[in-house]
Amino acid sequence: MQFKLDGANLGAEDTSSPYTTTWNTTTASNGTHTITAVARDAAGNQTTSTSVSVTVSNTTPDTTAPTAPANLSASVISSSQLNLTWNASTDAVGVTGYKLERCTGSSCTNYVEVVSQSGSGYNDTGLSAATTYRYRVRATDAAGNLSGYSTVVSGTTQAAAPTTVTMSMGENAYSPVNLTIALGTTVVFRNDWSSDRWPASDSHPSHTIYPAFDPLQAVLPGASWSFTFTQAGTWGYHDHLKPSIGGLITVQ
Repeated sequence: MQFKLDGANLGAEDTSSPYTTTWNTTTASNGTHTITAVARDAAGNQTTSTSVSVTVSNTTPDTTAPTAPANLSASVISSSQLNLTWNASTDAVGVTGYKLERCTGSSCTNYVEVVSQSGSGYNDTGLSAATTYRYRVRATDAAGNLSGYSTVVSGTTQAAAPTTVTMSMGENAYSPVNLTIALGTTVVFRNDWSSDRWPASDSHPSHTIYPAFDPLQAVLPGASWSFTFTQAGTWGYHDHLKPSIGGLITVQ
């Protein structure tokens, strides 16, 4: 059996059944090719099979990486969001996406992938307040080729907005007795009792643990005194006019 490709012999004649041949299509030109099989008997009689059409479409593997994304920038939006933008990369075949990486700290290097997407911009949300983040991005194509990294940019989220907490000063206790707050929180000490109250830091009567935490005078019934805690720590407090009343305020 002699197989033929486009009328030319395809390999050597096969004299043993079942008759087979091989064809490396990567060496063939793109387009439609015809394969036939010619049978021959001992007397030299020949017959040709019905032809089979095969379409070859060879492509050259894409080994060229995209260009690195340019002009990566970070815009500060809020205490929990930074928006990233960059210029689109180019590629010999086509860019299919971008991989954005982030790490935490002004000199960090332990990047982790934040998102893999097709667009050239990303809004990074859920971040910590007053924190610096560093970013870099690279492009990829359909063949999986990765570009080099962009230049590294950093952005620092805004500080968290100050918060206010109210503590009620009653007859025999303050409510809540113990309080945990963020640094920069303002506590409003409201006198809900019919007699004067005087919140202050320990120790009684000098208030030396946190000297600024002292109104230096009594708070009248129905009135309030506000104090912003700017020092981290756990601060014991009491009522200067009734020292048996007290608790802890933890500032983190």
